[in-house]
Amino acid sequence: METITAYSMAVQQILTEYADYMTTDNVLQVETLFDTQRHHYQIVVLGWQNNKRVYHNLIHLDIIDGQVWVQNNDTQFSLIEDFDRMNIPRKDVVNGLISARRRQMANFEMTV
Repeated sequence: METITAYSMAVQQILTEYADYMTTDNVLQVETLFDTQRHHYQIVVLGWQNNKRVYHNLIHLDIIDGQVWVQNNDTQFSLIEDFDRMNIPRKDVVNGLISARRRQMANFEMTV
């Protein structure tokens, strides 16, 4: 449980830093969504721009079975560098953007 709590705090810090960096021009809102009970963490952008509704999930991370799962990363940020900075071992980071079969077959450096 200590590991999950530490990962949860690290993920929240990383996403808060990103959201603060991405703050927009007051037309669109950047929000962090943290479900600390079920371990789902997201950054979304929402609002109205040019009379069109905007809702976009930029980053979605989950903690599943003691590992940080990258479910979505639609940014230019390399999350792995921040995971390293926050002492989350690469063996505990899962690239959920690729299939389980490809993850099992792949032996590559994580770059999400």
